[in-house]
Amino acid sequence: MGATGLTLMVVGAHAGDAENMAGAIAAKYALRGQRVVVVHMTLGERGNPKLPDEEYAKQKRAEAARVASTLGVEVEFLDYKDGELPDSEEPRRSLTALIVRYKPTVVLTHWKGSMHRDHTATSKIVEDALFYSSIRSLNGGNPPHYVRALYYAENWEDEVGYRPEILVDVSESFEIWRKAMTNYAFAGGATGFNYIEYYSCLMRLHGLRIGKAYAAALMRPEYVTHMAFDEIPL
Repeated sequence: MGATGLTLMVVGAHAGDAENMAGAIAAKYALRGQRVVVVHMTLGERGNPKLPDEEYAKQKRAEAARVASTLGVEVEFLDYKDGELPDSEEPRRSLTALIVRYKPTVVLTHWKGSMHRDHTATSKIVEDALFYSSIRSLNGGNPPHYVRALYYAENWEDEVGYRPEILVDVSESFEIWRKAMTNYAFAGGATGFNYIEYYSCLMRLHGLRIGKAYAAALMRPEYVTHMAFDEIPL
């Protein structure tokens, strides 16, 4: 697609979520000259049993900045606590402000069918923030912004009811994604699960299904039935 002036936003519950499930897609469109913004609702600072929360939060923020630089994307951090992301108005307003600022064309986020409450909350927060951004009286009095499309990226913790409907060829950006993710200690298995290998294998399997080296999966909202893309509409 590659038209100028269009923006992709990826919203994850914890630093690392957005990049695991959609980092290769983000890098693909960044390579094409699109503006890409990654938003972390929390730092995921409670995910390392060996480190105090404050110390791990500093580590994750620094890692996330390096990952963003390698992917070629911008990054935003919202100040909510890992495991305590409130399903309330405050984070909806915070995210709405970012949507109004960056004016994304397409947004990717978590599917709601998750084992993790922060993932489920993020999914709902994103959906409502997209609505808020389109209403002047709900978006801080700014001109309405309408996001063209919302998709749910594939995350191993969000599998309840998830259907890989759109497979995006990420062969050109896979190695960039893999290099970027080495900046996250947890991604290589430091906290017990090797995310890099898991998502590498997943993207390879999806790639085989469409005759490509690697592909990442997206799912349409349940209320959308008429679109069929092999790439997101940027």
